[in-house]
Amino acid sequence: MDADVEAAPRDVELSALEAEKQPMASPESGAAGPEKNGLVKAAGTGEAAGPKFTGLGKEELLRAAAAPGWTRARAALLAAFWLGWLGMLGAAVAIVARAPRCHVTGSAEWWRSGGLYRAPPEVFGGKLQVRDHLDYVASLAGGLLLGPLPHHSTADPPLEEWPPQLGSEEELRGVLKTAKEHGLQVLVELNHSAVRNHFSNGPTRSNGSSAIKQAIGAWLQRGFDGVFLDGIEELEDSVLAEFRNITEQWSTDETPRLLVGGTRLRDPSSLQDLLNSTKVSLVLGVLPLGPPLDSQNGQTVLDPTHVAQLLQLSQGGVPVVWSVGTPWKHLVGLSPPLAPQVLLLLWGGLPNAPTLNYGDEVGLMDPQGAGSDQLTPMPWTELKALQEGGNSSQAQLLSLSRRLRAMRKKEKTLAVGGAQVLWAGPDRGVAVLRGAGAGERFLLLLNPGAESLHPFRPRSEVATPTTGPTPPPLPPRARLVLSTHGSPPPGTETPVEMAELQLQPYEGLLLRLPPQ
Repeated sequence: MDADVEAAPRDVELSALEAEKQPMASPESGAAGPEKNGLVKAAGTGEAAGPKFTGLGKEELLRAAAAPGWTRARAALLAAFWLGWLGMLGAAVAIVARAPRCHVTGSAEWWRSGGLYRAPPEVFGGKLQVRDHLDYVASLAGGLLLGPLPHHSTADPPLEEWPPQLGSEEELRGVLKTAKEHGLQVLVELNHSAVRNHFSNGPTRSNGSSAIKQAIGAWLQRGFDGVFLDGIEELEDSVLAEFRNITEQWSTDETPRLLVGGTRLRDPSSLQDLLNSTKVSLVLGVLPLGPPLDSQNGQTVLDPTHVAQLLQLSQGGVPVVWSVGTPWKHLVGLSPPLAPQVLLLLWGGLPNAPTLNYGDEVGLMDPQGAGSDQLTPMPWTELKALQEGGNSSQAQLLSLSRRLRAMRKKEKTLAVGGAQVLWAGPDRGVAVLRGAGAGERFLLLLNPGAESLHPFRPRSEVATPTTGPTPPPLPPRARLVLSTHGSPPPGTETPVEMAELQLQPYEGLLLRLPPQ
Protein backbone atom coordinates (compact mmCIF):
# COMPACT_ATOMS: atom_id res chain seq x y z
CA MET A 1 0.00 0.00 0.00
CA ASP A 2 2.76 2.45 0.97
CA ALA A 3 4.76 1.47 -2.10
CA ASP A 4 1.83 2.31 -4.37
CA VAL A 5 1.43 5.71 -2.76
CA GLU A 6 5.13 6.53 -3.26
CA ALA A 7 5.03 5.37 -6.88
CA ALA A 8 2.10 7.63 -7.80
CA PRO A 9 4.04 10.95 -7.56
CA ARG A 10 6.87 9.50 -9.63
CA ASP A 11 4.46 8.57 -12.37
CA VAL A 12 3.04 12.12 -12.38
CA GLU A 13 6.55 13.60 -12.69
CA LEU A 14 7.43 11.30 -15.55
CA SER A 15 4.22 12.17 -17.33
CA ALA A 16 5.03 15.92 -17.02
CA LEU A 17 8.51 15.39 -18.43
CA GLU A 18 7.18 13.43 -21.34
CA ALA A 19 4.57 16.17 -22.02
CA GLU A 20 7.31 18.81 -22.20
CA LYS A 21 9.05 16.81 -24.87
CA GLN A 22 5.95 16.68 -27.01
CA PRO A 23 5.49 19.39 -29.76
CA MET A 24 3.03 22.25 -29.13
CA ALA A 25 0.76 21.05 -31.90
CA SER A 26 0.31 17.34 -31.51
CA PRO A 27 0.29 15.29 -34.64
CA GLU A 28 -2.72 13.41 -35.66
CA SER A 29 -3.29 10.11 -33.98
CA GLY A 30 -1.13 7.56 -35.57
CA ALA A 31 1.38 10.13 -36.85
CA ALA A 32 4.87 9.90 -35.44
CA GLY A 33 7.94 12.05 -35.62
CA PRO A 34 8.87 15.51 -34.38
CA GLU A 35 7.16 18.71 -35.57
CA LYS A 36 9.05 21.18 -37.74
CA ASN A 37 9.01 24.83 -36.87
CA GLY A 38 6.28 26.74 -38.71
CA LEU A 39 4.55 23.63 -39.98
CA VAL A 40 1.74 21.78 -38.34
CA LYS A 41 -0.25 18.84 -39.37
CA ALA A 42 -3.68 19.91 -40.48
CA ALA A 43 -6.59 17.61 -40.12
CA GLY A 44 -8.15 16.80 -43.43
CA THR A 45 -10.13 14.26 -45.26
CA GLY A 46 -8.26 11.87 -47.26
CA GLU A 47 -4.97 10.38 -46.68
CA ALA A 48 -2.68 12.94 -44.94
CA ALA A 49 -3.13 16.72 -44.74
CA GLY A 50 -0.20 18.90 -45.92
CA PRO A 51 1.66 21.50 -43.81
CA LYS A 52 -0.20 24.79 -43.01
CA PHE A 53 1.39 28.32 -43.52
CA THR A 54 1.69 30.20 -40.20
CA GLY A 55 3.60 33.46 -41.10
CA LEU A 56 6.80 34.92 -42.51
CA GLY A 57 10.14 35.30 -40.89
CA LYS A 58 12.06 38.52 -40.45
CA GLU A 59 14.10 38.10 -43.61
CA GLU A 60 11.01 37.29 -45.64
CA LEU A 61 9.17 40.35 -44.26
CA LEU A 62 12.06 42.66 -45.19
CA ARG A 63 12.15 41.24 -48.70
CA ALA A 64 8.38 41.76 -49.07
CA ALA A 65 8.58 45.33 -47.74
CA ALA A 66 11.16 46.24 -50.38
CA ALA A 67 8.77 45.29 -53.14
CA PRO A 68 7.81 48.19 -55.50
CA GLY A 69 4.12 48.09 -54.57
CA TRP A 70 4.70 48.49 -50.84
CA THR A 71 7.30 51.21 -51.45
CA ARG A 72 4.81 53.29 -53.44
CA ALA A 73 2.10 52.75 -50.82
CA ARG A 74 4.37 53.99 -48.02
CA ALA A 75 5.37 57.07 -50.04
CA ALA A 76 1.72 57.88 -50.74
CA LEU A 77 0.76 57.60 -47.05
CA LEU A 78 3.70 59.76 -46.01
CA ALA A 79 2.78 62.46 -48.53
CA ALA A 80 -0.87 62.37 -47.41
CA PHE A 81 0.18 62.80 -43.77
CA TRP A 82 2.35 65.86 -44.42
CA LEU A 83 -0.19 67.41 -46.74
CA GLY A 84 -2.89 66.99 -44.08
CA TRP A 85 -0.62 68.44 -41.39
CA LEU A 86 0.26 71.47 -43.50
CA GLY A 87 -3.42 71.95 -44.36
CA MET A 88 -4.43 71.99 -40.70
CA LEU A 89 -1.61 74.42 -39.92
CA GLY A 90 -2.74 76.75 -42.69
CA ALA A 91 -6.35 76.54 -41.51
CA ALA A 92 -5.30 77.44 -37.94
CA VAL A 93 -3.32 80.44 -39.19
CA ALA A 94 -6.30 81.60 -41.28
CA ILE A 95 -8.66 81.29 -38.32
CA VAL A 96 -6.36 83.32 -36.09
CA ALA A 97 -5.86 85.96 -38.78
CA ARG A 98 -9.59 86.36 -39.52
CA ALA A 99 -10.81 86.07 -35.92
CA PRO A 100 -12.09 89.23 -34.18
CA ARG A 101 -9.32 91.21 -32.56
CA CYS A 102 -8.94 91.13 -28.82
CA HIS A 103 -10.83 93.96 -27.18
CA VAL A 104 -9.55 96.32 -24.57
CA THR A 105 -9.87 94.87 -21.12
CA GLY A 106 -10.89 96.89 -18.12
CA SER A 107 -13.93 98.03 -16.31
CA ALA A 108 -16.58 99.77 -18.35
CA GLU A 109 -18.74 101.54 -15.80
CA TRP A 110 -21.76 103.38 -17.17
CA TRP A 111 -20.14 106.77 -16.65
CA ARG A 112 -17.12 105.77 -18.75
CA SER A 113 -19.16 104.78 -21.77
CA GLY A 114 -22.02 107.23 -21.34
CA GLY A 115 -20.76 110.40 -19.73
CA LEU A 116 -22.90 112.94 -17.89
CA TYR A 117 -25.47 115.50 -19.03
CA ARG A 118 -25.62 118.35 -16.51
CA ALA A 119 -28.76 120.47 -16.35
CA PRO A 120 -30.72 122.32 -13.64
CA PRO A 121 -34.33 121.05 -13.46
CA GLU A 122 -35.90 124.36 -14.51
CA VAL A 123 -34.33 124.27 -18.00
CA PHE A 124 -36.67 121.39 -18.90
CA GLY A 125 -39.76 123.52 -18.32
CA GLY A 126 -42.33 123.59 -15.55
CA LYS A 127 -43.31 120.96 -13.05
CA LEU A 128 -40.97 118.02 -13.61
CA GLN A 129 -41.21 118.25 -17.38
CA VAL A 130 -37.82 116.59 -17.39
CA ARG A 131 -39.74 113.32 -17.90
CA ASP A 132 -40.77 114.47 -21.38
CA HIS A 133 -37.14 114.93 -22.42
CA LEU A 134 -35.50 111.85 -20.92
CA ASP A 135 -35.27 110.10 -24.28
CA TYR A 136 -33.44 113.14 -25.65
CA VAL A 137 -30.97 113.10 -22.75
CA ALA A 138 -30.44 109.34 -23.15
CA SER A 139 -29.31 109.91 -26.75
CA LEU A 140 -26.56 112.23 -25.50
CA ALA A 141 -25.29 110.67 -22.25
CA GLY A 142 -25.61 107.77 -19.85
CA GLY A 143 -26.28 109.86 -16.77
CA LEU A 144 -28.29 112.97 -15.89
CA LEU A 145 -26.90 115.33 -13.26
CA LEU A 146 -29.76 117.43 -11.91
CA GLY A 147 -28.77 120.58 -10.11
CA PRO A 148 -28.55 122.88 -8.51
CA LEU A 149 -32.13 122.60 -7.29
CA PRO A 150 -34.08 125.87 -7.13
CA HIS A 151 -35.36 127.05 -3.75
CA HIS A 152 -37.23 130.26 -3.09
CA SER A 153 -38.61 129.72 0.39
CA THR A 154 -35.57 130.24 2.65
CA ALA A 155 -32.00 131.38 2.23
CA ASP A 156 -30.59 128.04 3.40
CA PRO A 157 -33.14 125.25 2.82
CA PRO A 158 -32.40 121.76 4.08
CA LEU A 159 -30.16 119.91 1.67
CA GLU A 160 -32.47 116.88 1.62
CA GLU A 161 -35.57 118.90 0.71
CA TRP A 162 -37.15 118.42 -2.71
CA PRO A 163 -38.43 121.77 -4.06
CA PRO A 164 -42.24 121.61 -4.00
CA GLN A 165 -42.52 123.83 -7.09
CA LEU A 166 -40.95 121.01 -9.12
CA GLY A 167 -43.64 118.50 -8.21
CA SER A 168 -44.55 116.03 -5.52
CA GLU A 169 -42.45 113.19 -4.19
CA GLU A 170 -44.67 110.74 -6.06
CA GLU A 171 -44.00 112.57 -9.33
CA LEU A 172 -40.28 112.47 -8.59
CA ARG A 173 -40.39 108.69 -8.16
CA GLY A 174 -42.15 108.48 -11.51
CA VAL A 175 -39.34 110.47 -13.15
CA LEU A 176 -36.69 108.18 -11.67
CA LYS A 177 -38.59 105.11 -12.86
CA THR A 178 -38.89 106.50 -16.38
CA ALA A 179 -35.19 107.33 -16.38
CA LYS A 180 -34.34 103.70 -15.56
CA GLU A 181 -36.50 102.58 -18.47
CA HIS A 182 -34.39 104.78 -20.76
CA GLY A 183 -31.15 103.41 -19.30
CA LEU A 184 -30.31 106.68 -17.55
CA GLN A 185 -28.61 107.04 -14.19
CA VAL A 186 -29.80 110.14 -12.30
CA LEU A 187 -27.62 112.09 -9.88
CA VAL A 188 -28.55 115.15 -7.83
CA GLU A 189 -26.47 118.15 -6.79
CA LEU A 190 -26.54 118.83 -3.06
CA ASN A 191 -25.50 122.45 -3.26
CA HIS A 192 -28.59 124.63 -3.75
CA SER A 193 -26.61 127.71 -4.74
CA ALA A 194 -24.52 128.15 -7.86
CA VAL A 195 -22.38 130.82 -6.20
CA ARG A 196 -21.78 129.72 -2.61
CA ASN A 197 -21.14 126.25 -1.17
CA HIS A 198 -23.29 125.09 1.71
CA PHE A 199 -20.18 124.36 3.74
CA SER A 200 -18.14 127.42 2.70
CA ASN A 201 -18.20 128.87 6.23
CA GLY A 202 -17.11 125.76 8.03
CA PRO A 203 -16.51 122.52 6.15
CA THR A 204 -15.27 120.59 9.16
CA ARG A 205 -17.95 121.56 11.65
CA SER A 206 -19.84 118.60 13.02
CA ASN A 207 -23.24 120.12 12.32
CA GLY A 208 -22.39 120.87 8.68
CA SER A 209 -20.95 117.40 8.14
CA SER A 210 -23.95 115.69 9.77
CA ALA A 211 -26.36 117.74 7.61
CA ILE A 212 -24.59 116.64 4.43
CA LYS A 213 -24.51 113.00 5.55
CA GLN A 214 -28.22 113.12 6.32
CA ALA A 215 -28.91 114.66 2.90
CA ILE A 216 -26.84 112.02 1.07
CA GLY A 217 -28.80 109.22 2.72
CA ALA A 218 -32.13 110.91 1.98
CA TRP A 219 -31.44 111.35 -1.76
CA LEU A 220 -30.12 107.82 -2.17
CA GLN A 221 -33.18 106.49 -0.38
CA ARG A 222 -35.38 108.28 -2.92
CA GLY A 223 -33.73 106.24 -5.68
CA PHE A 224 -31.01 108.55 -7.03
CA ASP A 225 -27.85 106.86 -8.32
CA GLY A 226 -25.47 109.33 -6.74
CA VAL A 227 -24.91 112.83 -5.42
CA PHE A 228 -22.76 115.69 -6.64
CA LEU A 229 -20.94 117.88 -4.14
CA ASP A 230 -19.14 120.93 -5.52
CA GLY A 231 -16.04 122.52 -4.01
CA ILE A 232 -14.51 119.38 -2.52
CA GLU A 233 -11.12 121.11 -2.26
CA GLU A 234 -12.60 122.89 0.79
CA LEU A 235 -13.34 119.62 2.60
CA GLU A 236 -10.97 117.42 4.52
CA ASP A 237 -10.27 113.93 3.20
CA SER A 238 -11.63 112.31 6.36
CA VAL A 239 -14.98 114.09 5.88
CA LEU A 240 -15.17 112.99 2.23
CA ALA A 241 -14.37 109.43 3.29
CA GLU A 242 -17.40 109.50 5.60
CA PHE A 243 -19.59 110.77 2.77
CA ARG A 244 -18.40 108.08 0.38
CA ASN A 245 -18.94 105.41 2.99
CA ILE A 246 -22.65 106.29 2.93
CA THR A 247 -22.86 105.86 -0.85
CA GLU A 248 -21.09 102.51 -0.60
CA GLN A 249 -23.56 101.35 2.05
CA TRP A 250 -26.39 102.04 -0.40
CA SER A 251 -24.56 100.41 -3.33
CA THR A 252 -25.29 96.96 -4.72
CA ASP A 253 -23.69 94.93 -7.50
CA GLU A 254 -26.50 95.92 -9.84
CA THR A 255 -26.80 99.55 -8.68
CA PRO A 256 -23.54 101.19 -7.61
CA ARG A 257 -23.99 104.63 -6.03
CA LEU A 258 -21.50 107.42 -6.72
CA LEU A 259 -20.16 110.40 -4.82
CA VAL A 260 -19.10 112.89 -7.48
CA GLY A 261 -17.01 115.80 -6.31
CA GLY A 262 -16.71 119.05 -8.19
CA THR A 263 -13.65 121.26 -8.06
CA ARG A 264 -12.99 124.79 -9.18
CA LEU A 265 -9.22 124.33 -9.23
CA ARG A 266 -7.54 125.15 -12.54
CA ASP A 267 -3.85 124.80 -11.76
CA PRO A 268 -2.61 121.43 -13.10
CA SER A 269 -0.37 120.69 -10.11
CA SER A 270 -3.18 121.47 -7.65
CA LEU A 271 -5.57 119.32 -9.66
CA GLN A 272 -3.07 116.46 -9.66
CA ASP A 273 -2.67 116.64 -5.88
CA LEU A 274 -6.44 116.65 -5.44
CA LEU A 275 -6.93 113.62 -7.70
CA ASN A 276 -4.25 111.68 -5.84
CA SER A 277 -5.68 112.36 -2.37
CA THR A 278 -9.45 112.82 -2.54
CA LYS A 279 -11.82 110.08 -1.39
CA VAL A 280 -14.73 110.64 -3.80
CA SER A 281 -15.74 108.22 -6.56
CA LEU A 282 -15.33 110.75 -9.39
CA VAL A 283 -14.09 114.29 -9.78
CA LEU A 284 -15.84 116.68 -12.14
CA GLY A 285 -13.25 119.10 -13.41
CA VAL A 286 -13.65 122.04 -15.77
CA LEU A 287 -11.04 122.25 -18.49
CA PRO A 288 -8.69 125.06 -17.47
CA LEU A 289 -9.38 128.26 -19.35
CA GLY A 290 -5.65 128.93 -19.53
CA PRO A 291 -4.41 125.63 -20.86
CA PRO A 292 -5.72 124.26 -23.13
CA LEU A 293 -8.29 126.97 -24.00
CA ASP A 294 -7.03 130.52 -23.97
CA SER A 295 -7.24 133.65 -26.02
CA GLN A 296 -4.01 134.89 -27.56
CA ASN A 297 -4.16 137.68 -30.13
CA GLY A 298 -7.89 137.10 -30.54
CA GLN A 299 -7.45 133.41 -31.43
CA THR A 300 -8.44 130.46 -29.28
CA VAL A 301 -5.61 128.03 -28.61
CA LEU A 302 -5.81 124.24 -28.46
CA ASP A 303 -2.24 123.07 -28.00
CA PRO A 304 -0.85 119.50 -28.11
CA THR A 305 1.24 120.17 -25.01
CA HIS A 306 -1.88 121.12 -23.07
CA VAL A 307 -3.70 118.04 -24.36
CA ALA A 308 -0.83 115.87 -23.12
CA GLN A 309 -1.19 117.59 -19.75
CA LEU A 310 -4.89 116.74 -19.68
CA LEU A 311 -4.09 113.10 -20.44
CA GLN A 312 -1.65 113.05 -17.55
CA LEU A 313 -4.32 114.48 -15.23
CA SER A 314 -6.78 111.86 -16.50
CA GLN A 315 -4.44 109.15 -15.21
CA GLY A 316 -4.63 110.39 -11.60
CA GLY A 317 -5.68 108.37 -8.61
CA VAL A 318 -9.41 109.21 -8.94
CA PRO A 319 -11.11 109.24 -12.37
CA VAL A 320 -11.89 112.74 -13.61
CA VAL A 321 -14.84 113.66 -15.83
CA TRP A 322 -14.01 116.75 -17.86
CA SER A 323 -16.35 119.57 -18.69
CA VAL A 324 -15.94 122.78 -20.66
CA GLY A 325 -17.77 125.68 -19.10
CA THR A 326 -20.73 125.37 -16.75
CA PRO A 327 -24.53 125.50 -17.10
CA TRP A 328 -24.17 129.28 -16.74
CA LYS A 329 -21.34 129.71 -19.28
CA HIS A 330 -21.64 127.57 -22.38
CA LEU A 331 -19.07 126.08 -24.69
CA VAL A 332 -19.81 128.12 -27.82
CA GLY A 333 -19.37 131.36 -25.93
CA LEU A 334 -15.96 130.26 -24.67
CA SER A 335 -14.51 129.05 -27.98
CA PRO A 336 -16.85 129.59 -30.95
CA PRO A 337 -14.73 128.06 -33.76
CA LEU A 338 -13.45 125.18 -31.64
CA ALA A 339 -16.72 123.97 -30.12
CA PRO A 340 -17.00 120.85 -32.35
CA GLN A 341 -13.33 120.03 -31.86
CA VAL A 342 -13.59 120.32 -28.09
CA LEU A 343 -16.57 117.93 -28.10
CA LEU A 344 -14.54 115.55 -30.26
CA LEU A 345 -11.63 115.80 -27.82
CA LEU A 346 -13.83 115.24 -24.77
CA TRP A 347 -15.67 112.21 -26.14
CA GLY A 348 -13.02 110.66 -28.38
CA GLY A 349 -9.62 111.75 -27.12
CA LEU A 350 -9.70 111.76 -23.32
CA PRO A 351 -10.13 108.66 -21.15
CA ASN A 352 -12.67 108.33 -18.34
CA ALA A 353 -15.86 110.27 -19.03
CA PRO A 354 -16.99 113.60 -20.52
CA THR A 355 -19.59 115.96 -19.10
CA LEU A 356 -21.94 117.79 -21.43
CA ASN A 357 -23.63 120.92 -20.11
CA TYR A 358 -27.17 121.41 -21.32
CA GLY A 359 -27.36 123.29 -24.61
CA ASP A 360 -23.73 122.69 -25.62
CA GLU A 361 -24.90 120.00 -28.03
CA VAL A 362 -26.88 122.60 -30.03
CA GLY A 363 -24.50 125.54 -29.68
CA LEU A 364 -26.55 127.40 -27.07
CA MET A 365 -25.31 130.96 -26.65
CA ASP A 366 -25.36 132.90 -23.39
CA PRO A 367 -27.31 136.17 -23.70
CA GLN A 368 -25.37 139.40 -23.58
CA GLY A 369 -25.14 140.86 -20.11
CA ALA A 370 -26.41 137.69 -18.41
CA GLY A 371 -25.57 137.35 -14.75
CA SER A 372 -23.36 134.64 -13.34
CA ASP A 373 -26.37 132.75 -11.95
CA GLN A 374 -28.79 133.33 -14.86
CA LEU A 375 -29.71 130.26 -16.91
CA THR A 376 -30.20 130.46 -20.66
CA PRO A 377 -33.53 128.91 -21.73
CA MET A 378 -33.30 125.68 -23.70
CA PRO A 379 -34.88 126.01 -27.20
CA TRP A 380 -37.16 122.99 -26.94
CA THR A 381 -39.51 124.23 -29.67
CA GLU A 382 -36.69 124.50 -32.22
CA LEU A 383 -35.08 121.27 -31.08
CA LYS A 384 -37.45 119.03 -33.03
CA ALA A 385 -36.37 120.56 -36.33
CA LEU A 386 -32.71 120.24 -35.32
CA GLN A 387 -33.16 116.55 -34.52
CA GLU A 388 -34.52 115.93 -38.01
CA GLY A 389 -31.19 117.10 -39.44
CA GLY A 390 -30.11 119.94 -41.64
CA ASN A 391 -27.10 121.94 -42.70
CA SER A 392 -27.17 124.45 -39.86
CA SER A 393 -24.26 124.52 -37.44
CA GLN A 394 -26.64 123.66 -34.57
CA ALA A 395 -28.00 120.58 -36.35
CA GLN A 396 -24.51 119.38 -37.27
CA LEU A 397 -23.29 119.88 -33.71
CA LEU A 398 -26.24 117.88 -32.35
CA SER A 399 -25.61 115.08 -34.84
CA LEU A 400 -21.91 115.00 -33.90
CA SER A 401 -22.76 114.84 -30.18
CA ARG A 402 -25.15 111.95 -30.65
CA ARG A 403 -22.76 109.97 -32.82
CA LEU A 404 -19.93 110.50 -30.35
CA ARG A 405 -22.17 109.18 -27.57
CA ALA A 406 -23.08 106.13 -29.67
CA MET A 407 -19.42 105.53 -30.61
CA ARG A 408 -18.24 105.70 -27.02
CA LYS A 409 -20.97 103.31 -25.93
CA LYS A 410 -20.11 100.83 -28.69
CA GLU A 411 -16.30 101.07 -28.82
CA LYS A 412 -14.72 100.01 -25.57
CA THR A 413 -11.39 101.45 -26.73
CA LEU A 414 -12.82 104.97 -26.49
CA ALA A 415 -14.21 104.30 -23.01
CA VAL A 416 -11.32 102.57 -21.22
CA GLY A 417 -8.48 102.39 -23.75
CA GLY A 418 -5.16 104.13 -23.29
CA ALA A 419 -4.37 107.52 -24.82
CA GLN A 420 -1.13 109.08 -26.01
CA VAL A 421 -0.32 112.33 -27.76
CA LEU A 422 1.59 111.90 -31.04
CA TRP A 423 3.68 114.21 -33.13
CA ALA A 424 1.35 115.80 -35.71
CA GLY A 425 3.52 118.05 -37.79
CA PRO A 426 5.07 121.44 -37.08
CA ASP A 427 1.81 123.42 -37.43
CA ARG A 428 0.28 122.91 -33.97
CA GLY A 429 -1.84 119.98 -35.08
CA VAL A 430 -3.14 117.69 -32.31
CA ALA A 431 -3.06 113.90 -32.64
CA VAL A 432 -4.17 111.48 -29.92
CA LEU A 433 -3.81 107.71 -30.32
CA ARG A 434 -6.43 105.66 -28.46
CA GLY A 435 -6.00 101.97 -27.69
CA ALA A 436 -3.04 99.66 -27.30
CA GLY A 437 -1.93 96.16 -28.19
CA ALA A 438 -3.44 94.21 -31.06
CA GLY A 439 -6.99 95.45 -30.57
CA GLU A 440 -8.92 98.31 -32.12
CA ARG A 441 -7.17 101.67 -32.32
CA PHE A 442 -8.45 105.15 -33.07
CA LEU A 443 -6.59 108.30 -34.05
CA LEU A 444 -8.00 111.71 -33.16
CA LEU A 445 -6.76 114.58 -35.34
CA LEU A 446 -7.47 118.26 -34.65
CA ASN A 447 -6.55 121.36 -36.62
CA PRO A 448 -7.07 124.27 -34.20
CA GLY A 449 -5.73 126.87 -36.61
CA ALA A 450 -7.36 129.13 -39.17
CA GLU A 451 -5.31 127.66 -42.06
CA SER A 452 -5.54 124.30 -43.79
CA LEU A 453 -3.03 121.60 -42.97
CA HIS A 454 -1.87 119.70 -46.06
CA PRO A 455 -0.43 117.20 -45.99
CA PHE A 456 -1.15 116.23 -42.42
CA ARG A 457 1.13 113.32 -41.64
CA PRO A 458 1.04 112.11 -38.05
CA ARG A 459 4.13 110.25 -36.93
CA SER A 460 4.64 108.05 -33.90
CA GLU A 461 6.84 110.55 -32.11
CA VAL A 462 5.63 111.55 -28.67
CA ALA A 463 5.28 115.31 -28.43
CA THR A 464 5.95 115.47 -24.70
CA PRO A 465 7.44 112.94 -22.27
CA THR A 466 4.76 110.48 -21.27
CA THR A 467 4.71 107.17 -19.51
CA GLY A 468 4.46 103.94 -21.42
CA PRO A 469 6.13 102.57 -24.54
CA THR A 470 6.42 104.54 -27.74
CA PRO A 471 3.64 103.49 -30.14
CA PRO A 472 4.53 101.69 -33.37
CA PRO A 473 4.54 103.50 -36.73
CA LEU A 474 1.10 104.44 -37.95
CA PRO A 475 -0.31 102.53 -40.96
CA PRO A 476 -0.44 104.18 -44.40
CA ARG A 477 -4.23 103.85 -44.60
CA ALA A 478 -7.12 104.33 -42.18
CA ARG A 479 -10.89 104.71 -42.21
CA LEU A 480 -12.70 107.96 -41.50
CA VAL A 481 -15.37 107.54 -38.81
CA LEU A 482 -16.32 111.10 -37.83
CA SER A 483 -15.51 114.62 -38.99
CA THR A 484 -16.55 117.99 -37.64
CA HIS A 485 -16.95 119.15 -41.27
CA GLY A 486 -19.26 116.36 -42.45
CA SER A 487 -19.08 112.73 -41.37
CA PRO A 488 -19.82 109.63 -43.42
CA PRO A 489 -23.36 108.28 -43.00
CA PRO A 490 -23.94 106.27 -39.81
CA GLY A 491 -22.69 102.73 -40.14
CA THR A 492 -20.23 103.56 -42.94
CA GLU A 493 -16.55 104.49 -42.89
CA THR A 494 -14.55 106.13 -45.66
CA PRO A 495 -11.01 104.87 -46.48
CA VAL A 496 -8.34 107.56 -46.43
CA GLU A 497 -4.62 107.70 -47.21
CA MET A 498 -2.64 109.04 -44.27
CA ALA A 499 -0.16 110.82 -46.53
CA GLU A 500 -2.96 112.63 -48.38
CA LEU A 501 -4.90 113.87 -45.36
CA GLN A 502 -6.00 117.48 -45.54
CA LEU A 503 -7.66 119.14 -42.59
CA GLN A 504 -9.65 122.28 -43.18
CA PRO A 505 -9.45 125.19 -40.70
CA TYR A 506 -10.87 124.18 -37.30
CA GLU A 507 -11.56 120.64 -38.50
CA GLY A 508 -11.36 117.51 -36.38
CA LEU A 509 -11.29 113.87 -37.50
CA LEU A 510 -11.71 110.51 -35.79
CA LEU A 511 -10.00 107.71 -37.72
CA ARG A 512 -10.13 103.96 -37.18
CA LEU A 513 -6.73 102.34 -37.62
CA PRO A 514 -6.31 98.73 -38.75
CA PRO A 515 -5.10 96.32 -36.03
CA GLN A 516 -1.38 95.86 -35.76
